Amino acid sequence: INAEYMGSWEVAQRCLKDVIMLLQTGRKVVIRCLLTVKHILERGDWVYLLCKLYTDPYIVWLQSLRDADLHALGTELLKAVRVTKRSDTGLGLDEAERFATAMQAAEAMAAEE
Repeated sequence: INAEYMGSWEVAQRCLKDVIMLLQTGRKVVIRCLLTVKHILERGDWVYLLCKLYTDPYIVWLQSLRDADLHALGTELLKAVRVTKRSDTGLGLDEAERFATAMQAAEAMAAEE
């Protein structure tokens, strides 16, 4: 998950932990979630192409896996999430946060005048 897109490192971390939990619950749960996403996406005029390109292949691939495989994947991801720092992403999140904080302070000072 791209933390810049999410706007918050904490939110991105929470999303990752939710995905890990889903992976560890097993194949049926993950497939059910992807089928729900597919159902939502297919309502759009052109968005159904995203299903054909991304969602459908994952659903097919997941059916070939064992629950133990997904659980192991979730466990490895959890280990990685626990040790990953914002600076490890290579997205310049610390610099972006400092810049945003400075901009907010400047806007607050301008509003007071």
